[in-house]
Amino acid sequence: MTRAAILVLAMAATLVAQEKKQEMVVSKPEDGISMQKPNDEKWKVQSDGRMWKESICVNHIIDDLSAEANAQYLADGTKWPDGGIKEIGKGQISSFREETKPKEKDKEPNWKEFKVVKEDEKAKFPGGPGVGSAQAYYIEAIITYKDDSQKELRMWIFFKNNALFKFIVLGNKGEYEKKAKDMAFIMSAFRIFKREKKK
Repeated sequence: MTRAAILVLAMAATLVAQEKKQEMVVSKPEDGISMQKPNDEKWKVQSDGRMWKESICVNHIIDDLSAEANAQYLADGTKWPDGGIKEIGKGQISSFREETKPKEKDKEPNWKEFKVVKEDEKAKFPGGPGVGSAQAYYIEAIITYKDDSQKELRMWIFFKNNALFKFIVLGNKGEYEKKAKDMAFIMSAFRIFKREKKK
């Protein structure tokens, strides 16, 4: 095999490896966040979430379980609520409960009930380097939909680098525990980095 052929093969292998890495990771540079899926083809990454379109997401393609994250930055001349993370957490619960009411006439609400199972204003987000142990407002709840099906929601809300981050896990009852190892990997692989401001 000629040297040129060897170089071509090496370049092709590098491109394949890069493509595979891209399929493992989803990022949102303008928000300074990224997520990585486990090395398992049953998981996929996607650039929008189940709860919020602006989230990035890791989703199980067979079982109903997903993790998503998003970031919020202060606009110029604004500040976070005086009540801090607790006020934001309580406000998020109120917002979820509002989803049980129709927003427009003759339109059904997103779900029938949002029942909080647990709240912890001094929780720690179980993330990886640079993110883990951030003090978070933790919400655990059961969402009941109009067909009486239910989903379990777990949510961590926390500040980091003067930005607000939300990490949400949503899925069928018991799936979080069944896939505890994968979920631990997904949370530990969540990264926050300097965002690229839009021009």
